Amino acid sequence: MNHSVSTSDRNLYINFYKYINFYAFKLTGNYSYAEDLTHDAFTSYFANKSKVSENPAAIKSFLYSSVRNKIINEHKRTKVNDRYWQKTGFNEQDSLELDRVLIYTELLAEVERLVNNLPEMCRKVIKLSFFEGLSNSEIKDNLNISINTVKTHKKRGLAYLQKNLNPEYYLIFVAIINQELKLF
Repeated sequence: MNHSVSTSDRNLYINFYKYINFYAFKLTGNYSYAEDLTHDAFTSYFANKSKVSENPAAIKSFLYSSVRNKIINEHKRTKVNDRYWQKTGFNEQDSLELDRVLIYTELLAEVERLVNNLPEMCRKVIKLSFFEGLSNSEIKDNLNISINTVKTHKKRGLAYLQKNLNPEYYLIFVAIINQELKLF
């Protein structure tokens, strides 16, 4: 494949570049984006050269139209994108929150799987404490056991989770517990 550029193409680029770039900059207000648009316009021209008149005015018109059409298409794509995000209720700032929710969901699934392996009374205490947010006193009354038994089951349950839970998940779990948030 021959990548050499003819003298006439080089001259055309040199003669029209500053005008096309200035036009793109005036439309966008962004110099870097204007340069990209200008290069895209010339690339499009060279790819479609056989379909464009050799008249310099026609070439310049093609280049201007390429820049304008690219901006219009980008604007349309942005509007479609905006409508999508409005319909879904999300925006790009929600991406971090979505990642956080995904991690939280995976954590809950893993914690629940492990909690279900605990002995019955220990499982009940952990679920009432961490999933339903009940205090030790409320758990004591709910299960009709002593406050020390509640504390013992919580300690055993947490030790089991610490031993069996992925270390990163355990740290998140502890952070949630320390904030005294309900898991559900």
